[in-house]
Amino acid sequence: MLSLGVFIALSVFLALIVLNPLRFRTRSVHTVKKLRKGDIEGFLKDIDEDIRESPNEKLTNALLVNKTAGLCYKGLFEEAMIILETVEPATLHASFKPVYYNNLTVVLLELGRFEDARKVFAENSGLFETATKNKDLNNAMRGTLAIYEYHLGDIELAEKIFKELTAENSDDIRASVRYFYLGCIHMKKGLNRQAEEFFAKAAQLGADTYIPSRVDEILKSYSENESQ
Repeated sequence: MLSLGVFIALSVFLALIVLNPLRFRTRSVHTVKKLRKGDIEGFLKDIDEDIRESPNEKLTNALLVNKTAGLCYKGLFEEAMIILETVEPATLHASFKPVYYNNLTVVLLELGRFEDARKVFAENSGLFETATKNKDLNNAMRGTLAIYEYHLGDIELAEKIFKELTAENSDDIRASVRYFYLGCIHMKKGLNRQAEEFFAKAAQLGADTYIPSRVDEILKSYSENESQ
């Protein structure tokens, strides 16, 4: 069973330029923008088309890893896991491996496979600690670290990271995940009014994700417990 606050904090990155013909680079920019604006279906449609037309295995695998982000926003975590298990990390360009292990860690957390997530994180901790010039990737990996700490480590550190990330970006689909976790953290602390405010922001920004239904489940469970 999934624990209460588990959600995904994935970010999507452009397939590597070194692997990517100009047509794919141009399309990738528009594809990523679709996801950030909340058009998950449009993102998945474009990714699937790029996969069908991909000229080489490295690009195909990079696109498959990116696809898992859209699947997770839809709540299709098992499907995302199947993809990640079929992609061999050795086939990925070295610069794209952090994306793979980032997505794998958060999917394992979402599926409640905490020991597997702990192992993946421990074996690749250097990837999460090393600074990168790619701001989107760096922020995604900080978000993954925050999720990891929320479930398996330091909830105060998780809150600090999520607040930093929402301060940097507060108005797209990525922020919906971060607000969701802040709601979960405040709920754990018994700060229910603040938690509800964070949940409301998360549900608004992630209207087409599975966040609203998860928020409803949490608030319903809280209300039922209060009435007992």
